[in-house]
Amino acid sequence: MEETISKRGQAQKSINQITISAMMLALAVILCVMVKYLPGFQFPNGGTISIAMVPLVFCALICGPFWGLFIGVCFALIDMAFDPGAFGYHWVCILLDYVFAFGGVALASIFRKGFYEKKVSAPILGMLVSGLFRFVCSFFSGCVVWSQISDFSGKNLAPDFSAAGITYSITYNGGYILPSIALSIVVIALVAKPIFNLLSTPQLLSLAPKNVDYEKAKNNQFSKFSFTSLIPYYLGCTLLIAVLSTIPAIKIYWMGYFSLAFSGGLLVFSLIMFVKSLKNPSIRFENSWMTKFQKTSDIYLLTGFISLMLLGISVLGICSYYSYGALSYAQE
Repeated sequence: MEETISKRGQAQKSINQITISAMMLALAVILCVMVKYLPGFQFPNGGTISIAMVPLVFCALICGPFWGLFIGVCFALIDMAFDPGAFGYHWVCILLDYVFAFGGVALASIFRKGFYEKKVSAPILGMLVSGLFRFVCSFFSGCVVWSQISDFSGKNLAPDFSAAGITYSITYNGGYILPSIALSIVVIALVAKPIFNLLSTPQLLSLAPKNVDYEKAKNNQFSKFSFTSLIPYYLGCTLLIAVLSTIPAIKIYWMGYFSLAFSGGLLVFSLIMFVKSLKNPSIRFENSWMTKFQKTSDIYLLTGFISLMLLGISVLGICSYYSYGALSYAQE
């Protein structure tokens, strides 16, 4: 009798995994296809600025590494079919730019325990790790295959790891992958709370890893979570994009527009919260880095000052196209 119940439980668990994986895959495809029709988000030789990896990462966190790998590969094949620049130039390109790159979302499952304990850092770290793995895969594809884009025979590949080849690969792939990671982290921050609330349902609890500390999950005060808790991650991503935009050799000054928007939004948020914290000094979030400050208003004052600095770096990156980096851009 116990064996029958166990088999039924295992069958139900498998059904839950299949159902959730199918839903996440469908959502990822929809997000991917939507942005392909937006001007400026589609790159000529493949690659799109999108948040399609968000549902893939959540699938790996909820269902585990096998299902994360499976739907990552499935999404890669579907994305390749929709991508006008993804023609079969070489099998190395197909593996690195698609199969390995998106299959790498399975790495997010490393943080499953923290995810089921409702730690907001878990999905963010999962996104960072899987996103950077995708960047590394595409970087090698750029050096091995796409740096020779003038020769479409694809018969005699000679990996190009010269300064020019490395610069080209970092420039092209970083141009869409890094903004995609930054945007995905913002989306994860917005949807984390409702996702964590769903973890209490029987369907998702049955998929949790065995080493989850449920007491810690219960005591987690995520109900007090706010965007402020994610400011360090937000600032880090914005700083990276802003600094990259200022380097003429990389030739991605236009990323300064992204960091300009991110830092500008954070500056407005900091000013609003600074005023609120002056009116109500008791505003605090106990499970946060904010507890290291004596006054909450000091936090938003510091954040506003850093945002202002990032605005300056972003403007510098944009102006580099017309000033100190004009010669580099003229050589494109």
